[in-house]
Amino acid sequence: MNAITTYDAIIVGGGPAGSTCAYFLVKSGLNILLIDRASFPRVKLCAGWISPPIWDVLELLPKDYTRGLWKWKLVHINFRGRKYHIKSDGYFVRRYEFDDFLLKRSRVKTAEGHNVREIKKDADGYWVIDNQFRAKYLVGAGGTHCPVGRVLFPEKDSIQC
Repeated sequence: MNAITTYDAIIVGGGPAGSTCAYFLVKSGLNILLIDRASFPRVKLCAGWISPPIWDVLELLPKDYTRGLWKWKLVHINFRGRKYHIKSDGYFVRRYEFDDFLLKRSRVKTAEGHNVREIKKDADGYWVIDNQFRAKYLVGAGGTHCPVGRVLFPEKDSIQC
């Protein structure tokens, strides 16, 4: 039987939130594992844009982002039959490139292509994922269908009384 590998924290989800969390935790010297069911770069069809304050949060300058980046200064909004044009600053990015860039920049250990099936706590209070990975702390960054969210906040219908 293989021993379960123990980490300080496990992050489930490798998008911008998960990889940025990993970046700061790894930078602080912690032993972190990031799990994502996809392999990066992954297909990500949704649009992406970055507003100016986010560059500071990411500790990144636009000039240091080496992938596709397009500046915009005006937002067009159609709402309830009216059109609005609002001055603004930001950048468009291709999410599949941006997510891959942030994940690689984090220098986190990854388990890509791993679909989380089971999350439980062991007798020591550590989180155990699929009897393979173990950590004191668990971060759910997997979006709408995050397995961590499903375990910690089950649907009302599935709660046993």
